[in-house]
Order: sequence, then structure tokens, then C-alpha cells
Amino acid sequence: MGSSSGPPANLRYGADYREEIVLADGRRLWLRPIRPDDKQALLEAFEKLSETSRYQRFLSERVRLDEEDLRFLTEVDGWNHFCIVAVDGPDDATAHGVGSARFVRSADEPKVAEPAVTVIDAWQGQGVGRQLLLRLMEAARERGIEVFRSTVLASNVAVRRLYEQIGSKARMRHEGPLVICEFDLPAATELAAARTSEDQFRWDAIWRYFRLVASRILAERTD
Repeated sequence: MGSSSGPPANLRYGADYREEIVLADGRRLWLRPIRPDDKQALLEAFEKLSETSRYQRFLSERVRLDEEDLRFLTEVDGWNHFCIVAVDGPDDATAHGVGSARFVRSADEPKVAEPAVTVIDAWQGQGVGRQLLLRLMEAARERGIEVFRSTVLASNVAVRRLYEQIGSKARMRHEGPLVICEFDLPAATELAAARTSEDQFRWDAIWRYFRLVASRILAERTD
């Protein structure tokens, strides 16, 4: 899939990446790359998703994750398939999963990847997804990815409205009943600055866009 190269040693979002973040309500989360031993934690987090959240994430009424799903989601190479998880404590032995953000690079277009962001219901609305998405875009940029691409139903009016808010960085094209949504990732310097910026208006629009379109990685793999 895409480039066969492994991650360089000097990546910000490499195997040793770990970061503590503080949410607007004062709660703290710890971010790190996903690991193969996260399978049980992923199962537990999946159980905490409401039916609505599961449908938004997988575009199906999925009731469980099987062994193949878990291997796909946790045994990633960190280059063509990358994932950051957010956990609620500094000790991985006792912490619980709160959310994740991942991308899978296109096999045919190495500068294009499909993103997905998931946050369990109890932590939604606190800015967790925005924090994860921002770092996912940074990780994608340092791996040579320039475009995020997702597929939605053409009837999704909300996506079209958000597309208009984002402006020239996004493109859409119709393919039958589907719309292919493409988003040009901001430059690395802009993404780095956004981590400390208090101007969240444009980023809020981008986040809402991804909440609606960044959900098909697992669904497409299993259709």
C-alpha cells in the first residue's frame, strides 16, 4: 500500500511520540501511537459508542469488532497506516481509550490518504476530536501526504454546506450516488501554529467537515 518505506527516525509523530493535552474543561488526556496490545482497550472503547456514533464511524449498524478488524486497526506500520489514540491516564496499564484518529494511504496515490476520527460519546463535545485531527494532519504531512480523501452520499447536505465554509482547500466530485470529498492539508508551518492558536473558527469548520466525511476506512475494507 503506497510507499514501502518505514517511518524515518526523526518524526515528531514517531513510535516514541507521547503528549499530554488539557481540554477546555480542565481534564487531561495523553496521546500516543496505537499499538498491537491495544486490542482489548479498543474493544472496550467500541462498546462505549452509541448506535449513532457507531453508524457515523462505520456507516453500518456494526455491533462488534472481530479479530480481523482488531488486527487491521491496531497492527499498523506507522507510515502508510498511522493511528493516534487518546487515553485518560498516563499509565497505559490502567488508562482507558477515549478516541482515535487514523489515516490509510492510497495504494495508487501515495500523496493521498483516507482519514477517520472517533471519540467515545462521554468525551464528545470537549474538543478531543479537533485535537486528534490536527495532530493527524501533522503526522500525515510529515509522511508526505498532501490530501485527505473521503466518500459520502450525495444526499448529505450538511457536508456540502461545510464544504462551502472551508472554501478553496476542499474539492468535491460526484460519482453516481456518492460524492468524493478531497481536502488539501494545510502547510506544516500552519498546522504547527494551529496547535497554539486561540483562533478556532476555521478549524471548527474543518473539524465538523471531518466528523461527517472521515468515517469509511473500516466500512470500505469490509464491504
